[in-house]
Amino acid sequence: MFRKIPIIGSSIKARDILYAARRAHDGAAADEFADALVIYSGKSRVLLTDSGISAFYVILEALKRRSPGRDEVVLPAYTAGSLVVAAKKAGLKVILCDISPDDFNMDTSLLAGLLSDRTLAVVCVHMFGIGMSAIERARAVIPAGVCMIEDCAQAMGSEVGGKLVGNTGEVSFYSFARGKNLQAHGGGAVLTGSDSLAVDISESYGRLMAGGQRQKGLELIVNASLFQLAVQPHIYGPAYRFISNFKDTRPPADIVVGPMAPFQAALASRLIARAGRMSLARYSNGMRMLQELEGLDAVTAPKISGSDRPAFNRLPVMFKDAAARCAAEKSLEAAGIESSRMYEKPLHLMFELGFKFDEFPRARRFADGLLTLPVYPSLAVGAPEEIARVIMEAL
Repeated sequence: MFRKIPIIGSSIKARDILYAARRAHDGAAADEFADALVIYSGKSRVLLTDSGISAFYVILEALKRRSPGRDEVVLPAYTAGSLVVAAKKAGLKVILCDISPDDFNMDTSLLAGLLSDRTLAVVCVHMFGIGMSAIERARAVIPAGVCMIEDCAQAMGSEVGGKLVGNTGEVSFYSFARGKNLQAHGGGAVLTGSDSLAVDISESYGRLMAGGQRQKGLELIVNASLFQLAVQPHIYGPAYRFISNFKDTRPPADIVVGPMAPFQAALASRLIARAGRMSLARYSNGMRMLQELEGLDAVTAPKISGSDRPAFNRLPVMFKDAAARCAAEKSLEAAGIESSRMYEKPLHLMFELGFKFDEFPRARRFADGLLTLPVYPSLAVGAPEEIARVIMEAL
């Protein structure tokens, strides 16, 4: 196929890569990006790591030392499996909460019944860049002594009620991996407004850090340059079979904590200056697609409140039966548009967590019917409408 729209794109320009390449060994780059994150987020303390999942693991280890006797962490039943890997590595028991049919995030109406005196933390995940609309309700339910962690790995730039995600819980974490809203080809961050928690997290990071960067400057420069070229539709199409060999949504087998590389930090500093424009483009692309799909009986789309502005990472739509999803998927493929089923199982079917198959029915139905669609800022003009049209014609 000559042309194919990829599921994730790139907002990186050649001059961004050249700038970051010149600073690939500059130790000050990380401090500059941390300062930029403070200004952007409104949080007072920032810790940079090598990935979003290592940032989450560092948080859990710090909280565990602060609250001995608490060993349970609550997660939504449908989210990234890497969160379970981090929780298990920290020696914690995973408690699952089914998802809401409205925004596909944690159903806060079920939360109170899952909390106990052993609960260490509740992880409010802003999946697909859709801010958890009931996060203030969750805040009211969570008792003192239990930490609210916001997982903003897919949601940098998203707003709930006019407020950036990451500003409701005690601590939040971000990912800057390829495909995320701010894609620096790796790196993560922990953000908090609590000085005492920041000290404990820094101590936890110091204990867990395994040494230097696993990816060196030259490797990162080459990877970023190749990715920027590969996701161009006229290149992605002919090279798709080769590129697809590098796709993998399986959770990591282990987590090794390290620092963010100077190249990644320098690249992220360039991109964060454009974060507002990129977030607005993601919102616009997603909402235009939702508007086109409105009223389509075979599809359940997320409900977006008028006071929320999601910086969609991908647009999730749930098909009411497998035949409809398959028809849409095949039509999109024929039209040169990549879609993705994301995580094909809810967490209790991905891992052995002690739950029965028929628990968390919404998460199971969601995984069975989900298809995600591209909404990144560099999507061609008219592409959101084209994607919606292909789906409507297929159904």
